[in-house]
Amino acid sequence: MTRAGCKGEKICFIFDESNVLSVAFLERMNALLASGEVPGLFEGEDYMALINQCKEATLRDNKMMDSEEQLYKNFVKNVQRNLHVVFTMNPSNPDFSGRAASSPALFNRCVIDWFGEWSNEGLWQVAREFTLTIDPPEESFTKQMMKDSIEARHHMIVNTIVYIHNTVREINKKLMKSAKKFNYITPRDFLDFIKQFVKLHAQKKEQLEEQQYHLNVGLGKLKETEAEVMNLQVSLDKYKVELEDKERAAQEKLKLMVKEQKEAEQEREKSIKLSKEIEVKQG
Repeated sequence: MTRAGCKGEKICFIFDESNVLSVAFLERMNALLASGEVPGLFEGEDYMALINQCKEATLRDNKMMDSEEQLYKNFVKNVQRNLHVVFTMNPSNPDFSGRAASSPALFNRCVIDWFGEWSNEGLWQVAREFTLTIDPPEESFTKQMMKDSIEARHHMIVNTIVYIHNTVREINKKLMKSAKKFNYITPRDFLDFIKQFVKLHAQKKEQLEEQQYHLNVGLGKLKETEAEVMNLQVSLDKYKVELEDKERAAQEKLKLMVKEQKEAEQEREKSIKLSKEIEVKQG
């Protein structure tokens, strides 16, 4: 308001009914549209600061205004001239009809612009613009034409989104005739549908990328383990050859030791026999 009332800036304030957190907000907006001011918004130090800004603006524009009342009226006049409010509402909202009674300035001090159904071309262009971030993988398509062209794959997604929206709209018309029930299917619903689709796609893509990351980490660990096993197998084969050589040498040494032991036993028996023969001769 100070930018529009003091600096003379042309400002368009756009907000949606989903941004209305309380009835008090609509009451203040109704007062702003009706009189160009919000009661109680500028008080005490805030009011004096506003008046000083208004004085600076009048001096800059070479206007003579002495009283605070004149300065404030000029401020309100500038707000009404420079500040424009765009408030979007959904007719399916249960509070839609009640706002006409509680906030009349939203209707009698504004230009009402009713937005009907968008054409298929409009739906297609909007869906195409909001799904540009989606890069459908070619593995998701069976036709070769789709696999070869990313633009064709993207057009297929856009066509599907528009088809689903139109199908829901046609079903709603049938329900209105048969069950006497009607649900508003507005362009906002179409935008919410696209937003939810893009959000869901991003979530699923993130989940798949996380799973792929863990899978790649697991495969990397398996490859590392395989390489370690191969290295250990090579070392084992090397040690096995060395072990066989040492075992062969030990067997040969054992045979030699047995042979030498047998020879020693034979020599001992010969020595004993010779000793006995000597004793017999001396006796």
